[in-house]
Amino acid sequence: MFALLAAAAPWAQAQQARPVSFSARLAFSEAVLPAAPGGSCLLIGHLTGSGSSSALGRVTASTQDCINARDAAATSFSFHNNQAPMGVEFIGESGDRLFARYSGTLTPRTGAPHRISGMFVITGGSGRYTGASGGGIVDGYEDISQPGAGRGEVSFMGVLSH
Repeated sequence: MFALLAAAAPWAQAQQARPVSFSARLAFSEAVLPAAPGGSCLLIGHLTGSGSSSALGRVTASTQDCINARDAAATSFSFHNNQAPMGVEFIGESGDRLFARYSGTLTPRTGAPHRISGMFVITGGSGRYTGASGGGIVDGYEDISQPGAGRGEVSFMGVLSH
């Protein structure tokens, strides 16, 4: 029995997911609306974007954010996409998908778009990325000078196991 287990060990190790570097860069637009009264979110942001990913090539992405003010003047905000059914959904040209949850802050900068910083966790996928995991940091910017709308760019940088 021990010999059988020892012979199977290299095969089992080969089947385990190995982390690889992951990155995605998206240009996005966001429509921001008031959230339903009594909920945990002040605003809801509906985001769509496109760009490229080290894992998926050209991608489109969409998600919904819960947005809350971090200060009384509502100049700094926290956000997360934990209420979106799949989190952010990166869709590659092949149809394969990666799903991730993220959270972070949107911080004002004088004379420049607001800074986005946060973290993400890969929660699964489809096709080649079924059972994917990983995570890393989110970094970018967003111009929110137009009422109810934002435009920006965001990068996801970290690791992916699949």
